[in-house]
Amino acid sequence: LHHTCRASKNDVRIRRANADMRRMDRALDVSNDRKRHAADLEGAYAKLDRACDPVERESARRNVLSSLKRCLRTERDSLGEGSYAHAKLRLKLAKVRCEGGDIDGGLRDATAATETLRSVLGMDHTLYGAACLFVATAYEKRASMMYEKSQSSNG
Repeated sequence: LHHTCRASKNDVRIRRANADMRRMDRALDVSNDRKRHAADLEGAYAKLDRACDPVERESARRNVLSSLKRCLRTERDSLGEGSYAHAKLRLKLAKVRCEGGDIDGGLRDATAATETLRSVLGMDHTLYGAACLFVATAYEKRASMMYEKSQSSNG
């Protein structure tokens, strides 16, 4: 870009292109980590699917959470928080948190993922729509829990 456009190194386009190239280099460097973390996550989900006992299921859910967080860190470090892959993983994290009863944490993750998906994919994409429905369902669950809590403290 520097040679073809005759722009200086301080040109915004050159700085942006250089930053993009550095980000892509980091993404290529961590591809093995990403594959390893993805395999760990697959194994954690398999254990969660096989767990029948509530104690074993909670342990497997915590294992899925930690695997998801490792995957998220890798994606964030390589592609950034504004990437599609990071948003998808954050949406999965939100689902696991909500299933475990951490509705507020799940809502934070789901809302952030939804905003990223909107900016990356646009408002007409089906994944963005599904993320919005998930956020709405989580808010509904939160409201229901708050209502039940208020009823139990009043009665």
